[in-house]
Amino acid sequence: MTSSGSIHSRLSVPIDPTEPVRLDPQARAALVCAADVLISSHGIWPGPSSTPGFEQWLDIALAARAEDVVVLAAVLKRFEYLDGESLRRTLRIMSVEDEPAFRVLSSVIAGAYLMVPEVMERIGYPGQTRSPIGLMEAIDELETGLLDPVKTRQKALLDRPRDQS
Repeated sequence: MTSSGSIHSRLSVPIDPTEPVRLDPQARAALVCAADVLISSHGIWPGPSSTPGFEQWLDIALAARAEDVVVLAAVLKRFEYLDGESLRRTLRIMSVEDEPAFRVLSSVIAGAYLMVPEVMERIGYPGQTRSPIGLMEAIDELETGLLDPVKTRQKALLDRPRDQS
């Protein structure tokens, strides 16, 4: 929670509360099982299903990827009747054979898990914060050559003959 009391105020993705993103109960259960396989518990780190607040953040991650919920629902349909080892094997195959769908699935899961306040605190992640650099730092960055490709493209655009029509 933020000082304003809303978990939504930390997000840069607008959430339309009139259009909730919902998965059916079987798909949601499959998503949580997949989360536990992809982010397994270890030592002091609980798995997603054992992390308080994970499912609340899962709703927010789903809302942020609302355009991908149809793809995600189709993927989760394949997981509904798989046990732990079968699910692990299926996810491993999917990561190679259907990388775009795997990226959607894993980004929703990882995004939800990493935004749980307890997890954020443990990894030392402050959330999305503004962190502008000072003038001298900016000058130093320019001198490193970081923007040279951009400068080259700009010069090429400026040197191009203009249409005289």
